Amino acid sequence: MTDPVTSAESIAWTPTQGEETSYTVESFAGYPDAPGSAKNIQKTHEDGKFVLRYTILTGSVDATYTITGSTSQEPIGTHPMFGPDGDYTIEADEWKKWKLWEADPKDPDLDGWKPDSDDASDGMKKYYAYRNRGVDDYLLGTVTMRVTEEGQSQPNLDGIGRIETPPGAPGLPDNRNWLLVGIDAERVGTSSWKVTREYRASGAGGWDPEIYSKA
Repeated sequence: MTDPVTSAESIAWTPTQGEETSYTVESFAGYPDAPGSAKNIQKTHEDGKFVLRYTILTGSVDATYTITGSTSQEPIGTHPMFGPDGDYTIEADEWKKWKLWEADPKDPDLDGWKPDSDDASDGMKKYYAYRNRGVDDYLLGTVTMRVTEEGQSQPNLDGIGRIETPPGAPGLPDNRNWLLVGIDAERVGTSSWKVTREYRASGAGGWDPEIYSKA
């Protein structure tokens, strides 16, 4: 026997790492080199042969998905009903008038405009009615998802703060999409990583691609 001979000795499944294959390599010319991803390395000299034993992760466990729904308090003016596709759209120019009126109702630049006047839009009148009733905020439903995978290579951090489509993620209505907002990583052994990625679902219409996509 001149060249090293390799055999797969056994395949085992562990709940934390997934599938592990144990290898045995025999040589008469000295101990063979173990692969960089090998672990549990053992070297013995048996009957004139140099024997190397090691294990390699050959299959990872399935990803674990954890989804959490909650609400956050947002200004009533950001409600979708006042947005471009809402039933009570308020244009940017009228928001400017509102800001002026809120600061000083007698501002000469308003030229007599008021949020409940005839020349105010239906959206502004509705917004003003809410504010008069003391409704300054509303509860916006939010969804976060954590995806944990084991047996991964070192994670790439470039995607944080960017729009992504996670494999296996549930679909979202109203053109919503996912934003990668965090990564937690823990090295297991010498080359394997346990990686958890956290995603946040957008509101209706999706995250703004000009802000949250790569240039």
